[in-house]
Amino acid sequence: MQQDDDSRLIAIIEAIKTVGPRNCSLISRMTGIPVETVRYKITKQLIRKGIAFRPIVDFELMGLRRAFVRMNFNKEVQNRATEILDNLHPFGLTYYARTLPNGAYETMFAMPYYQTRLYEVFFERLVEEKILNSFEISPLDYVQSVSLRPEYYDFKKGEWKIDWDNLVPMGIRLSNEEAFAPSRDLVKVDFIDLLIVHEMQRNAFFKINQLQKSLNINSKTLRYHFVSHLVKNRVIAGYAIYWRGLSNMYNDKITGVLVKVRNILYYEKVKLEEISLKMPFSWNYAYSSKTGTFYLMLFTPSEYSTVLLSKITDNLSGFNERTESIILDYKKVRAFTIPIALYDRELKEWAFNEPKALNVIQNILGLQKAKNLELDVP
Repeated sequence: MQQDDDSRLIAIIEAIKTVGPRNCSLISRMTGIPVETVRYKITKQLIRKGIAFRPIVDFELMGLRRAFVRMNFNKEVQNRATEILDNLHPFGLTYYARTLPNGAYETMFAMPYYQTRLYEVFFERLVEEKILNSFEISPLDYVQSVSLRPEYYDFKKGEWKIDWDNLVPMGIRLSNEEAFAPSRDLVKVDFIDLLIVHEMQRNAFFKINQLQKSLNINSKTLRYHFVSHLVKNRVIAGYAIYWRGLSNMYNDKITGVLVKVRNILYYEKVKLEEISLKMPFSWNYAYSSKTGTFYLMLFTPSEYSTVLLSKITDNLSGFNERTESIILDYKKVRAFTIPIALYDRELKEWAFNEPKALNVIQNILGLQKAKNLELDVP
């Protein structure tokens, strides 16, 4: 009975990876499991046990190239670092975390295609203004989301059950090598599409009818954009299942780890992807051909952080001299939704306003009241 119960949960999880957690009737049809059972298992055995869901958004398909940017703030402004970063979300920032113990910030930006150099100019200006001591930018060829491994988790008890000496290998899922490529056919998105993506990132259970009320847009229009623009064109490429803990994801019971492997050869990527998919608690992995760097981000229950780092070290034995493991400060970490403010509604394209971004930071450090640049959704 327990085995049958586990198999049904795994079937539901696999269905959610494709269609998301909102439509229990559709999941029921896909799995053959009664709809009430589906609803019960999602709410009682997944959500209440710390399992959450997030849409996998293909930023690159929409014309945004993601990049890791390591930022070392000048000691004179370190106490304003998070305030500065919070106000860079409208200019493409989607994530930041302070690193321990050196205090640098690892950030991720979504940059309009072909404007990477403009961002470099922006960061160079921050160095000239003595806001940053230095920065390192790594444009990413791809970012691959990784879902929770169901065989490592007891969904009924809400407990991990990991045999660390016999980690189960997952079949390799080849990354999209053409995620960033000038010849790739991009999907032309509009503002309504972006509003839907924004809402989905905030709440994977969002309903079109609820969105209609908050945006004052006809539900038929919203549904058309969702189905014909986002789902059909694979802008929403699926859903990732992850463990957020039994309270808040960013708390002292969860440790964030960023692993960097530098100077890798092209063929070594496959080995690093296999390790990323094998490790419990993997969140995503990414690769930058420009800097020859592979990135693996993990969020682990703090009680497992030491054994996890030990296993990563064992698996990366051939890369040790090129590997850096960075602990992320749970008190200074934040993720954002897609930066809608980067989208110029008149030009109908993405555009980075470098002078405006610099002016925002200058206003903050000039002790003027920081402007609230969060998107004012109509």
